[in-house]
Amino acid sequence: MMLESKAAKRAAIDAAVEKADLGKFITADEMNAWIDSWDTENELSAPVASGQSNSQ
Repeated sequence: MMLESKAAKRAAIDAAVEKADLGKFITADEMNAWIDSWDTENELSAPVASGQSNSQ
C-alpha cells in the first residue's frame, strides 16, 4: 500500500512538472487578487495562465 501511495504521488508530481514545462503560469499576485475579490461587489474573473514565470 505504501509503495502504491508513493507511486501515485510521484505520478502526480511528474504530471505537474510536465504542465509547468509548457511555460504557462499564474502569478501569486494574480491569484491573491482573484481570491481577495471573492464575495465583493467587484469580484474578478479567474486568472488565465499565460507567458513565462518571472523566475526564469
